Amino acid sequence: MELNEDVKYIKGVGPNRVKLLNKIGIFTLKDLITYYPRDYEDRSKPKNLYECVDGEEVLIEAMAAGVPPLCIDDESFRGTVTDELNGRVFKNQEEYVNQVTEFYENKKMIDTYSKQARVQAEHCSSRSYASSVLEVYQRALKEKKEKTGLFTKIANFFKGE
Repeated sequence: MELNEDVKYIKGVGPNRVKLLNKIGIFTLKDLITYYPRDYEDRSKPKNLYECVDGEEVLIEAMAAGVPPLCIDDESFRGTVTDELNGRVFKNQEEYVNQVTEFYENKKMIDTYSKQARVQAEHCSSRSYASSVLEVYQRALKEKKEKTGLFTKIANFFKGE
């Protein structure tokens, strides 16, 4: 499908949807992928997963569902989205259009990114976080039992042990 093709040729877009899209000035595939919503979610201040409140939309949810993200090159996405591994990162409108087109034309690429998106999302899951916290507590308990905690190690160092 070419960028200048009418939206009525997009799979799943019926006559009623075409009328709605045309009402807001969307006539071609390019119009559709470059249409910016009237509302803007400020995602420039990233949160740790445990800071998110119930029902809040976050990037991880999409990735866990296997949706490879397509994100503007912004600090808030770094560390979660790795370009050409679990999604794509764009710097300008031209890159965005090219990457959307690439997604549309290359289903194998989407499958690959989807798998990696799920893997990355698992690293951010509550299960993974709980496992990390449990590991820290277990290590602390072991060190306390063995008296090899940080303060003991420092004291032994000064004693020359």
